[in-house]
Amino acid sequence: MTWHTQPRMSTYTHVQFIGYAIPTIPQSIRDIGDPNSPGFVEGRYIGIEPPAADIGARIDLTMNAVEQTMKSGAVDASPTTLKIFLMPEFAFRGKNGAYSDSATVDYFTMFRTKFASRVADAAYEGWLFVFGTVLNTLGDYRRGESPDLDRKARVREDLAIALANAWVYAEGEQDTLLSTFLTNTLGLYTQYCHSDPVYEVADRSYVVGGGSRDADYPEGLSIEKKFISNEDFVLNLYKNAFSEEACAFPPICENNGENKQEPFDALSIFTIKGIKFGVEVCLDHYKARLRCNRTPDTEVVQIHLIPSCGMQITQPSIVACSGGLVFNCDGQYGDLDPTSTPNASDSIWTTTASNRSHTQLAQVASPCSTNNPSANMAVLTRPAATVTTVAIEDPNAGKLYAYGAGEVHVYTSLPVPPPVN
Repeated sequence: MTWHTQPRMSTYTHVQFIGYAIPTIPQSIRDIGDPNSPGFVEGRYIGIEPPAADIGARIDLTMNAVEQTMKSGAVDASPTTLKIFLMPEFAFRGKNGAYSDSATVDYFTMFRTKFASRVADAAYEGWLFVFGTVLNTLGDYRRGESPDLDRKARVREDLAIALANAWVYAEGEQDTLLSTFLTNTLGLYTQYCHSDPVYEVADRSYVVGGGSRDADYPEGLSIEKKFISNEDFVLNLYKNAFSEEACAFPPICENNGENKQEPFDALSIFTIKGIKFGVEVCLDHYKARLRCNRTPDTEVVQIHLIPSCGMQITQPSIVACSGGLVFNCDGQYGDLDPTSTPNASDSIWTTTASNRSHTQLAQVASPCSTNNPSANMAVLTRPAATVTTVAIEDPNAGKLYAYGAGEVHVYTSLPVPPPVN
């Protein structure tokens, strides 16, 4: 494949943001620690076996949501409007919390190949799909194949369970000193586990154009999450699940900035359909990955996308240009504590009926400057858009997602932000 390093000019005059606000969290048993600070999750992943069937079923559900959205009449049919369809983080992870690759199967490649084939239909010309994230293992270790690693994983899980059960006891007894100690201990413990993982798991967002193949990215592209949070995996309470105390993401080299060098490298700034995008997955956005690592430190994008499971637009992290657009689709929460609710003059916040997911759209009045997130932040304003909600119906949703099929939020079209270098 020849990859073009000089992207083409955009033929689009407008963009339309379409967020599939589907809850992507596991079936929750309880939260461990303070829910308003980095905490931990006890729960069960939802999905079906085998992994190939799970991937196929999630693709079917997603395309069903796309079809229902198209039939709603809210989608701008103009060929000069780029329809940007964004899903939350963890949309594709399977019954065990990640798809476990083998020597013969790479589930990320299977996933992206199947999805690219489904959206290659002419009906999706003028669409850009950003399919949340897919999680799959890297490396050769699988349960039952290495007694030493199996024992290492089990010991870690047993310790996490003991700490979590002790925390539940402390909370029940209102023993604040003990519960605080255990929360802090779990934090230190997971930091240790992330530094020496049993499994290395990639959390990648796949981006592909609909209809005819894109000239610059004919097979699409991917962005890889860098920072792991304490809620990206469950504290393991059952066998064969990928757990917080066993997994970590691979390191990412950003020595030369965030501009993509190859379609499937880990970097996060790229131009497709003639529009310059930056994509940050959840905690990467909170930690201002793009702002800290962009080169030069004046670099901006036209559209900043944030697929997440527990995040909203964070002002210090925004790297969109003046007039640029920032769009977040989240799979964890809807309404917020009043102290953290976004100012209505800065963005449009749309909550699902289940209150377990949201989308958020903002526009940049003036961009940030420098790579220091603590200073010279972008100034935001509310875009001139309205929202149509499409409740999604799918009888198979409960087998794949703990809290149903969610809803799609369709924002009215806005002019393409001005070109940037």
